[in-house]
Amino acid sequence: TTFQRFAGLDFDPARLPQDWASGGTGEGAVVHAFHQALWGNWQFEVNRSSDPSAGRLRWTKGGYQEARGSNYPDAVGGQWYIENALGLLDSPGEWYHDEASLRLYLMVNGTAPPGPGVAAG
Repeated sequence: TTFQRFAGLDFDPARLPQDWASGGTGEGAVVHAFHQALWGNWQFEVNRSSDPSAGRLRWTKGGYQEARGSNYPDAVGGQWYIENALGLLDSPGEWYHDEASLRLYLMVNGTAPPGPGVAAG
């Protein structure tokens, strides 16, 4: 059989915060999709044709990690996570860089905001 590279995934939108996707599409977010045996993962950049509110993420970039990957003609239900989405910052130490505004968002580790010594560079 031939090597396959997936073009998207469908999920239950109730499992993510409603407003996590920037611009409503999640464009620029990165999906890390694990192989069923969890021996590795592929990364994909979410594009504009996605509709996160309906549980659909689509991409055209990515999926070339791990040499040829594997062949899953009927792969369903693999584990995955999303990074590079401001609306998903929810744990201390997570961060998001907004390229358009050159702003860095940081979920601080503690109960008080960081002092004046915190800088990005």
